[in-house]
Amino acid sequence: MNLKINNNVYDTSKKPLLMGILNLSIDSPVANSVISVDNAVQRARSLINDGADIIDIGADSTSSLSENISIEKEVGIIKEVVKGISKLGAIVSIDTWKHEVAESAIMAGASIDNDVTGFRDEKMIEILQKNQVIAVAMHMRGIPKKHYEVNQKYEYVDVEIFNYLKNKINHLKNYDINEVWIDPGFGFGKSTQDNISLLYSLNKLRQLKKPILISASRKGFLGDMLGIGTSQKSNQLLDATLIFNLFSFLLGADILRVHDVKNMNNVMKTLYALVDFMDKNDESQNYYSRLINLLNR
Repeated sequence: MNLKINNNVYDTSKKPLLMGILNLSIDSPVANSVISVDNAVQRARSLINDGADIIDIGADSTSSLSENISIEKEVGIIKEVVKGISKLGAIVSIDTWKHEVAESAIMAGASIDNDVTGFRDEKMIEILQKNQVIAVAMHMRGIPKKHYEVNQKYEYVDVEIFNYLKNKINHLKNYDINEVWIDPGFGFGKSTQDNISLLYSLNKLRQLKKPILISASRKGFLGDMLGIGTSQKSNQLLDATLIFNLFSFLLGADILRVHDVKNMNNVMKTLYALVDFMDKNDESQNYYSRLINLLNR
């Protein structure tokens, strides 16, 4: 798929875009991803050097254990950091569900609005409409910080999420917001089995003809799959993240949101090199089709 960002076009058919997580919240469950405001620009520069195409900045964690931060404080932090990182020439995404924070970030240079609530706030939609930035709409039952408290039982998780995102796309289209990316919301109000089912349904989401963003990096359900519990503090989650994201890409993802950009970039470069050797003289099919066919045997 070809993605247009800031007048540039990116082809994700052979390599996904990597969205590096820049975490300004001290309450993040992935503690080693947290960076201070003073060191944020340097961290962004490092992520870019590691292979990040986009820097996703957030200052308020969705964790159920996180403290609330005032709008005024969050706006001040975000505005300063986005301005600094934008000067690097980076594509900046703002990770927030608060319209005041989103507007401040966009004015400072952000070109992507990543909202875990899927733009339930009509004022957020007004900001999107006015500024025409890319909207990342995610599926989540419940609200940030309390999504684990909602009913996590789905009759058909893939059907609910497909219909939710389809309706969200149509709703935004009514406001002339057409640059929409979709995120199925791995780890938000979903069981481990639900997350696995979602992975296998990514190809169905391709029917919506919108870029698919995957944010599963170091999520607790990966630890559950490994049999080590749902804590996000284990270093073993890196291995699980890499393989999960690799399969996500092969099944249809366009953007991978990750903490460990260098590791993910090396995995994708290796995959590309392996398939380039296999398919160098065959331009008649999808670049990774031979590999996918091998996996399907």
